[in-house]
Amino acid sequence: MKTKSEIVDNWLVRYTGLELDNFGEYILLTNFDKYVRIFAERLNCKVQGEDKNMTSATSKNITIINFGMGSPNAATIMDLLSAINPKAVLFLGKCGGLKKRINIGDFVLPIGAIRGDGTSNDYFPPEVPAMPSFSLQKAISTTIREFKTDYWTGTVYTTNRRVWEYDKGFKIYIKKTRAYAIDMETATLFTVGFHNKIPVGALLLVSDSPMTPEGVKTLEKDEINSRQHDEKHIEIGVDSLKKLRDIGNSVIVVEHDKDMICNADHIIDMGPEAGVFGGQVVASGSYKKILSSNNITSDYLNGKKKIIVPQRRRKGNGKFLELFSARGNLSLIHI
Repeated sequence: MKTKSEIVDNWLVRYTGLELDNFGEYILLTNFDKYVRIFAERLNCKVQGEDKNMTSATSKNITIINFGMGSPNAATIMDLLSAINPKAVLFLGKCGGLKKRINIGDFVLPIGAIRGDGTSNDYFPPEVPAMPSFSLQKAISTTIREFKTDYWTGTVYTTNRRVWEYDKGFKIYIKKTRAYAIDMETATLFTVGFHNKIPVGALLLVSDSPMTPEGVKTLEKDEINSRQHDEKHIEIGVDSLKKLRDIGNSVIVVEHDKDMICNADHIIDMGPEAGVFGGQVVASGSYKKILSSNNITSDYLNGKKKIIVPQRRRKGNGKFLELFSARGNLSLIHI
């Protein structure tokens, strides 16, 4: 396997045990097998891949995946999901509340994440912000209000440290960031999702208050918190993706930009040539289908043909051409 596409196509199946065609177009991500089981029970579907690294369940075009814990796993799942190019990915994670006014069981809707994870630096320079998809966060916000539930909005600090609650110096640093919550995945998911052109959002459930010794998560506290809040967390996540799924909006774009073509859900290639020599549908379907269509477009997309850009361009002479009241494809414009 030489290309990223070949690797992720193989590895997503390898890690989940689920064939690519069986994934939904809308993805829920979680760190917990319990969330996958609750999803399967509520939507009457089967848990897949129990002998694999990542368990999953799929119902009505929505797939939930337990990808594990930590930023490396978060980056891995976002790279692997590029094999199916989902329409939306929503992370249902848990976090520690960093403000005294934030209580266990509260929800945090991140408007951004601070990249203290390290992993995301392999994808973008540190200056690039980790941001969620606006449309996803808007759908989540609407759903939470329908559940008559309050939530916090703010930044989340993502760290690659699992055991830091004893470290006074780190706590002082965290306070300076003014973050509302801390976790180990959100910034990585946002950043690698952006890298792979996958829209990503997050809804975090506050499971502990790690800035104080008595607020650190314990086995007993975690079990109580899970019993009280996990099912509601999943319900909000599922309903949010259903909203996006059921809107069914389509955007039609006439475009020659390669990035736009690569990320389109469906492509219609007109040809075989330009102007009066075109006007026929020469290929139609997904980006992968267009790549194998054996025409001028696929030749350029595959790199068989290239437009050579000269290394040096000639200098202009200061003269220019003016068009007055241009017609045809143009509408009486002056350029």
